[in-house]
Amino acid sequence: MTNEKRDPAAELHELPEELHELPSMPAQASVVEETPAGPPASLTEIESGAVGSSGGERPPLRVLDKAPRHVALAAKIVVAGALLPFMKPTSVGADGNVWMSFAAKVVMLGAAWLWLQQVHHNWGRPKLTGFLAGLADLTLRPKPSGDAAKKSRRAQKTTSIEHPFPTGLHLVSLLLIVGSIPLSISDPRQGLLGPVGLAELGVLGWAAFSYVHVVNYERWGSFNPLFPLMFLGMLFAGVASVVAALSASGIWMLFHGIGGAAVGAGGGLAAYSIVEAMMQAKKEGDAKKTVELEKRKAARESRKKGV
Repeated sequence: MTNEKRDPAAELHELPEELHELPSMPAQASVVEETPAGPPASLTEIESGAVGSSGGERPPLRVLDKAPRHVALAAKIVVAGALLPFMKPTSVGADGNVWMSFAAKVVMLGAAWLWLQQVHHNWGRPKLTGFLAGLADLTLRPKPSGDAAKKSRRAQKTTSIEHPFPTGLHLVSLLLIVGSIPLSISDPRQGLLGPVGLAELGVLGWAAFSYVHVVNYERWGSFNPLFPLMFLGMLFAGVASVVAALSASGIWMLFHGIGGAAVGAGGGLAAYSIVEAMMQAKKEGDAKKTVELEKRKAARESRKKGV
């Protein structure tokens, strides 16, 4: 026996001729066509408009749970009740300055309406036109670029879409809010916490902007639980006004009774929405825990079968 080394190239020449040529791969492999679809679109793609219906439109609205829907309904009820001078009826002058607080509330509603138009414009449904569109497109904060933009995208929550803030329309809305305060203070009614007109304006303004906040959340904005939490104060204020209606007379009894009942009912509904949110969170947590336990159980069973 010899330990002669053989040349690999020589061995290749000794193979049959039909093995010398390997079949060539086709230009377009069918493997590409059988590749499974990728993961669902991320919210980053949704924000950029790359996902959705044809034309790069926004995706459908977020499906609201009971809690945010009840907050929106409670906000409408409180706004309807707070339009009336439903609080303390003392020191009403003959000059009728008590209705200046009503003018302040109208101005506050105008501010909330402008903010709501900005939310609709951001989503593109409907898109504003004319002067309001120019204000809505006027972004007062410069957009981050480079590394700052990457950090902003990383820090962004995966369950929301960031909307431009502040814009020219936001600025006009804020100016209207500031302008409504002197009108409410000119109301002669005074309470333990100062001008009653200012307190009523605060109740109406918070309710109006809570509704705008829910609309923004429906369009994939973030949600702040502080909005429904502040309705607890409206619940107590409404109940106090209904009690005060028993000692009032004439038109003030109607203001106290109807306005206070509406504000109290709206405040109670919004407060109940907090309980609903907690119950919903518990259900989701229990469901996730059940799924995790089932996965662990299945893993243990597979390990036992493998042994």
